[in-house]
Amino acid sequence: MNNQRFFGLALILLGAIFLLSEVGGISFSIWQWWPLFPIAAGVVGVSSGNWKGGLIVIAVFSAFLFNNLGFIRIDFSFLWPIALIAGGAAIFFDRGFFGSNRSADVGDELNVASIFSESSQTGAGKGFRGGNVSATFGSAEIDLRSADVVDGTATVNASALFGSINLRVPPDWAVDIRSSAVFGSIETKRPEPSEPKARLIVTGSCWFGGIQITS
Repeated sequence: MNNQRFFGLALILLGAIFLLSEVGGISFSIWQWWPLFPIAAGVVGVSSGNWKGGLIVIAVFSAFLFNNLGFIRIDFSFLWPIALIAGGAAIFFDRGFFGSNRSADVGDELNVASIFSESSQTGAGKGFRGGNVSATFGSAEIDLRSADVVDGTATVNASALFGSINLRVPPDWAVDIRSSAVFGSIETKRPEPSEPKARLIVTGSCWFGGIQITS
C-alpha cells in the first residue's frame, strides 16, 4: 500500500469513528485523539526511509496521546522551558538538535537527515550516484549544480515530514518526480532542458511540508 492510500484509509477509519460517536452514542473526543494524525504521518515517514524523523514524531505525539487518554501525566509547563533552553543552545552553538551539518560537500552519495535543524550541502562529487535526504521539523538545502552523474542517471529519495527540502540541480538535467504529497507540495520551478545531459529521479514523500526543485 502506497503512502497516499495509507493516509486515505486512515482518514476513512477516523471519519467512521467520529460518525459513530455522533449517531451511535459512542464517546469519542477529537481533542483526545488528534495526535493520531501526526503519528500516522510519522509511520509514513518511517516507511519512506526517514527512520529518525518518523520515530521521533511517533514518540513525541504518542506521549501527547497517552497524556490525553490519562495513561501518563506530562507536566507541559515543565517541558516548555527545557525546550526553549535546548533550542537557544542549538542556535547559539550553530548546530541542529541532532547534529545535522550546516554546510558540507555531498560527494558521490547524498545522505542528509535534518531533524529540528537546518542543513546545507553542496554536490561537489564528480561521480554522483544519488542518495537520501530527509527533513523533519527542519529544512535541507542541497546544491547539486556542480555534480556529475554516473551513467547519466541518479536517484534521490527525498522525504519531508513537517519540513522543507530544496534541491538545486544543473539546468541541463532532466528531473523525473515520482513522489507523493499529502497536505504538502512538490514543485518544480525550472524549465526542462530540450537535450538533457543527465536525469535525476526524485522519489519519496512529502507530508505537511514542501519539496522544491530549482536550478
